[in-house]
Amino acid sequence: MPDIEDLDDLLVPHRTVLVTGTIDEDFIERVQPILLTYAFQSADLTTILFDSTGGSVREGLRLYDYIRAMPGPTRGVVIGRCRSIAMVVLQACTERTATAHSAFHFHEVHCSLHDFARSRVSEVAYLLRENLDLQHQIEEILLNRSGMTLRQLRAHMREGEKHEVELTAAQALKIGLIDRIVIQPLAPVPD
Repeated sequence: MPDIEDLDDLLVPHRTVLVTGTIDEDFIERVQPILLTYAFQSADLTTILFDSTGGSVREGLRLYDYIRAMPGPTRGVVIGRCRSIAMVVLQACTERTATAHSAFHFHEVHCSLHDFARSRVSEVAYLLRENLDLQHQIEEILLNRSGMTLRQLRAHMREGEKHEVELTAAQALKIGLIDRIVIQPLAPVPD
């Protein structure tokens, strides 16, 4: 089984990036040179394949900015999962697509209680403001790319949080989180 660097090497000639697993600083350090190479090579289409459970909000927004800064069009293709901050990163793509059986999940920004343990009130207030700012940035991105109102978006986030609700590709298409489903399910076999 090839490791992730081997897969990257196979995908580079096709201007394709794999967003899989957790989006964290190590992931960004691996993907950043690939995206920069594509950006300096040409303004041709770059494809970004998603199967991610999410990760760090800050690193996800960093990846979002890299994708938005690409000189040419970008096509995001969800094959599997697009959860949490990965859903926000997908919104950076010019074209957002998914396979029929992909699953989507998003929620409010999480902050760790560990961040607040034994902190001064001023530090807690700063951390809360910082997390609220991140939440507003995420809401703005999702609102700008979807057809949802702020009330609808927050309702979906609460449902995702409270019940771990996942959206199907058809549901994500209906609320404007993707532009199209690229592989339709097979038609039922006649009796």
